[in-house]
Amino acid sequence: MNKMKYVLNENTGHFLLFPSDNGMAHSDVCMVEKWTNAGFVCISEKDGTVECFGESVSLGLKTGNRDSIIINRGINGFF
Repeated sequence: MNKMKYVLNENTGHFLLFPSDNGMAHSDVCMVEKWTNAGFVCISEKDGTVECFGESVSLGLKTGNRDSIIINRGINGFF
């Protein structure tokens, strides 16, 4: 599985995924949109589905209950 960071606005469904190993903090993308949730995703190499977990210390935001569903829908077209 590939691990990445994410931020999400659950009101609009907009999200950003970015590498977790490049030194970027969640707060580096805070000016793009008003984010409601943030954390990490693991992307399955088998089927491309994502699972969200954790929290962003730099933004003070946590993973929401529907984050995996919203991001899977956006990436893979299903939930």
